Amino acid sequence: MITMPILRISAAVAMLAAPATAQNNSLFILQDNSTGGMSNTISVDQSAASRSRVGSAETPAEQIGGGNVADVSIVGEGSRVDLSQRSVTSRVDGNDVSIDLSGTTLLGTVSQAGSGNRGAVSVSGARARGSLVQDGNFNAGTVSVSGSDASGALRQIGDGNATDLEVSGAGTSVTYDVIGNGLTAVVPPTVRSNGATVTITQTGPGAPK
Repeated sequence: MITMPILRISAAVAMLAAPATAQNNSLFILQDNSTGGMSNTISVDQSAASRSRVGSAETPAEQIGGGNVADVSIVGEGSRVDLSQRSVTSRVDGNDVSIDLSGTTLLGTVSQAGSGNRGAVSVSGARARGSLVQDGNFNAGTVSVSGSDASGALRQIGDGNATDLEVSGAGTSVTYDVIGNGLTAVVPPTVRSNGATVTITQTGPGAPK
């Protein structure tokens, strides 16, 4: 059975959802265009998944503000997406994200607070996890994770940062923090291992002292 509670959606908000034809899919989505300006749009395709979930009853996938766009695709069994996008009310630039899960019992998490952020999370394998957090304006981040029990987390705090993170290999865990403004990696981190745990921190102008 498909359950689809929709909470507090403004008339100016557009929601586009492809049919979720597989069993036991659940959608919990909150879109609150509190600015009354540009509408939010979310496209969800769970048609090739079973027992997948976008958000939860307690913490629905949410897009607050205007001009946010989310594109979610889930293929496989028992996977979950947690999504939060909040655009700054004084700006017209919304946030944009794509999330692609393909495998079994995967987790994709995205949180973007600010305006003009662009993100993508791709996770494949079994029990793998990918996370992207962008707190600021006009950041661009991509997280790609493949391998059983692998995980990759990219966090960008500041404005105008552009970073990619690629993780592959069973049990490999990578955390990458970018703190400052206008930061980028000449060669984006790519970690291929079997079971290694790696933490990377990059700081620059605008980082807290």
